[in-house]
Amino acid sequence: MTKGIDRTILIVLDSLGVGPMPDALYAERTCNTISHVHDSRTEGLKVPNLEKLGIGNLTYMKTVERIKDTSGFYGKIAFRSTGTDSISGHFEMTGVSLFDAFQSHFERLPDEFIDNIIKNTETEYLIKNGMGLTKAISEFADEHKKTKFPILLPSEDSSLYFIANEEKIEIETQYEMCKKLISIAADYRFASVTCVPFTGSPENFEITKNKRVFPAVPSRGTLLHDLLEKEIPVYCVGKITEIFSNNGITDSKKADDTTEAIENIIEFIVKGVRNEAGFSFIFANLADFDKHGHDRDPENYALAIEKFDLLLPKIMRAMGERDMLMITSDHGNDPTFSGNGHTREYVPLLVYSPFLRPKGHGSLGVRKTASDIAQTIADIYDLKKSYSAESFWDELVVLV
Repeated sequence: MTKGIDRTILIVLDSLGVGPMPDALYAERTCNTISHVHDSRTEGLKVPNLEKLGIGNLTYMKTVERIKDTSGFYGKIAFRSTGTDSISGHFEMTGVSLFDAFQSHFERLPDEFIDNIIKNTETEYLIKNGMGLTKAISEFADEHKKTKFPILLPSEDSSLYFIANEEKIEIETQYEMCKKLISIAADYRFASVTCVPFTGSPENFEITKNKRVFPAVPSRGTLLHDLLEKEIPVYCVGKITEIFSNNGITDSKKADDTTEAIENIIEFIVKGVRNEAGFSFIFANLADFDKHGHDRDPENYALAIEKFDLLLPKIMRAMGERDMLMITSDHGNDPTFSGNGHTREYVPLLVYSPFLRPKGHGSLGVRKTASDIAQTIADIYDLKKSYSAESFWDELVVLV
């Protein structure tokens, strides 16, 4: 390949924001996920590997140094899409900006919507509003157990939670019910229906590994499809498969936590088949971060960041000379903010490759849109496709 890179690896640290975007709502203008996670601990954050890539240059953190001679390139990404949900964030970084914002019905589900789903799914529901997921399960699991009616709960981030005990409603039945729901919910600007199966009692319940997202957006015309059309294999880890409804994907692996996600990323690096030109693309989501954000748990969020930092060198050691790693996020989720929803923030962009050296000029500045990521990958693989964004490829290769 004339441009030098044979394989790109894109890792989404789900919800790791680095400060408010200019169009953030007034209440969110003080949000800064990683900085506030850092400040919540006396010892701050210990992230030496991310520090070398330049994450300390993106926002102030007392224990994370700002350094000039970074081992990677660093910058911030903004979003053109108006939503702060994962669907909007992931689609934009694959070249599709969603301007018709999804809506949150957190305070109250529309009466018309409720009538519609009861009629079309022939099922009664326990409709709950204005509370977090954990509270909904703990308070209404007994009622659900008696009636066998699923619990429906709108999130603050335009998803609709479908909550049911696996011992009362078999998991495949839950999935079929969610598919019917999203076909209706999409008309009311829900981004997704999230199936939340659980087991146990209200006092001691566990959300199972069968949790699954059913997105409202049809995944057509994304970078993933364009890569496959050029016969470039696309390998996905974590909930990427769900977000894109398994479209535009060659092979995928689930990941219950960060450790498993990184093991699967490395397996695709080592064993993933490339096309005749030696190209492939790996796309991964690490969801532990977002969970701790929703739980408003800064300590476990800090531990998740440090765990990723500790394991990051394993990915780097597995990479080939002409591989490129990009680390970013899909939105913010400041665990010190009120409520349980996402926050509208810039997200980090960290780029590393043995083939590319910053030579003291690693700053990529503030990118106008997350579609810059899609455009750069398109440029690397010579897709000759425009995603209405600026590529940062030229800024990287000029320093080779």
